Amino acid sequence: MRRHVSPTLAHKAITALLVEPNVTVELPMLEDARAFEMEVEALGAIATRIEAPEEVDVKAIREILGLSQEAFARRFGLDLATVRNWEQKRSRPDTAARVLLRTIEKEPDAVTRALTAA
Repeated sequence: MRRHVSPTLAHKAITALLVEPNVTVELPMLEDARAFEMEVEALGAIATRIEAPEEVDVKAIREILGLSQEAFARRFGLDLATVRNWEQKRSRPDTAARVLLRTIEKEPDAVTRALTAA
């Protein structure tokens, strides 16, 4: 379960968990997330798993915002052809794109502010 985690990284994570009330620890190579959560909870901590959404309805998000495909792509720094391909199911957004799209769905103004901040 702890494969690919150096002792130094593991030590830093455990130290942070003992000192800080809320800590985010990223474990990209975790083999059994549920087993790890149970171990952490047995120690009295709370483990919360955050995962990218499996599916995102790009067209529905765009329509709720009242934007054309072109305006949606331009506002959020996306390629127009990519938006079209996602909507027509010719391709599927990768993990990072699904996270961005979910963020656009929930907080479109925050995404716009983040992209326009210089």
